[in-house]
Amino acid sequence: MRTSWLNGLYGQFDCILTNPPYIPTKDIPTLDPDVRDFEPHVALDGGPDGLFCYRFAPALLTDG
Repeated sequence: MRTSWLNGLYGQFDCILTNPPYIPTKDIPTLDPDVRDFEPHVALDGGPDGLFCYRFAPALLTDG
């Protein structure tokens, strides 16, 4: 299944494969221009601590 974050995801999964943004918002202006000016902002910005997207995964994973 391919989706935009959690849109359309229901139930639990054994594995979640993703390449979420992980850069803290405050660090984006300091990135190399080849990254900062090429990648869409939404692909870079991981929120205040860079871990925004990772907080949702545990609720979607099964226990085994």
